[in-house]
Amino acid sequence: MNLILFQNYWVIGGIVFLILLIIVLATRTSLKCILCGMPNFGSFVYPDNTRTSFCKEHLVKKFQENFLKSNYKMVVIEPDFENYPGAYLYATVEKLGQWQYPKQAQDKITSLLESISDKKCEECGSVASVAYFKKEDYEVPNLEGITATPKYICKNCTTKK
Repeated sequence: MNLILFQNYWVIGGIVFLILLIIVLATRTSLKCILCGMPNFGSFVYPDNTRTSFCKEHLVKKFQENFLKSNYKMVVIEPDFENYPGAYLYATVEKLGQWQYPKQAQDKITSLLESISDKKCEECGSVASVAYFKKEDYEVPNLEGITATPKYICKNCTTKK
């Protein structure tokens, strides 16, 4: 009797698992850009961890919009969408610590942020707020290994890259 009940739980559990798997796969493939209905390229994650799906064009515009509004100095590494499609790290030094990045990586980013002070944009002459690196200057995910000298630029010039 107990063996039959145990076997029934496995069958019921298997059926529930398959139903949940089908729902997850169906939902994932049906995500579309909320603005134009094109296939989802990625999600914009808001500070409260809610997500909104966008196509590539609208996701880039959303990043640019929020990037330009920010009052923070930033270290920006050119995205490598060829090798890491849809992935772009956007985080504070504190968030890097929460994500278990080594202390050396956090110290490196802090040092780069401090190096921006009193710099002028190398492209337009306004106040620099970004330490910018080409993707070739960075070995994923080794933030502590950045040895290249950044290009100091403003946020407006960064969005043109």
